[in-house]
Amino acid sequence: MGNAAVRDLDGLDPTARESDATELGRVYEMSSRYKASALLSVVGVLVAGYLAACQWGRFATVWDPIFGSVASERVLHSWVSRRLPIPDAALGLGGYCCELILSVALLFAEGQGRLHVWLLALYRVVAAGMAAGGLFLLFVQAISVKSFCTLCLLSAMISWVLAALALAGLGSASAVLRPNESDA
Repeated sequence: MGNAAVRDLDGLDPTARESDATELGRVYEMSSRYKASALLSVVGVLVAGYLAACQWGRFATVWDPIFGSVASERVLHSWVSRRLPIPDAALGLGGYCCELILSVALLFAEGQGRLHVWLLALYRVVAAGMAAGGLFLLFVQAISVKSFCTLCLLSAMISWVLAALALAGLGSASAVLRPNESDA
């Protein structure tokens, strides 16, 4: 008797059931990752939105429980902020909005073949760009401005965690990136 003759009581091939369980586990893991990304993106939107409002002068002082408002003001009005046409926190706000939209879109695009592939690629590019921007701004704070801003550092950490979530499973992404036969 060959492998085709081996069936469980429910009539299913045990190896097929294992691959289905693996696929369900992978989809659940990705779905959880997108939900976490969406939640963190909301936090990033709030932090970057507050910092952008501070840079636009909507608040008299910047709230900073660790380094103080003077240090945060120095960072928020540094040469980087003055050289850009809009506040750098507004750029971060836009990036977090993109990450939020893409995270939610990825939740709804599960199993949509090529659409999911393109959304995932775009999400990873945005997340990597945000993480690189956070790293650049950290170096600017440490080396050039020589002051730190707690909420700026929080925003950078959020972008790094979002990038880690976006790039997690990149090596095993061939199953996700492999288009379905029905999409061809």
